[in-house]
Amino acid sequence: MARSPGTGAMCPDCLERRIRSDLAGSGLSFVHGVSDSPLPFASSAVVQMASDGSDQCIGR
Repeated sequence: MARSPGTGAMCPDCLERRIRSDLAGSGLSFVHGVSDSPLPFASSAVVQMASDGSDQCIGR
């Protein structure tokens, strides 16, 4: 899970834009925001590591 440094809760679209900007060129990609509040704000996000395909062949 990633947390954008120096930010509080943001609207989901704002958080996504901020995380995508922070992760640019890192090999990580934004998946979705996470919130423990019933309000439409989030301060954390699930990110995914980019795969080059070499580890896709598990079991061969």
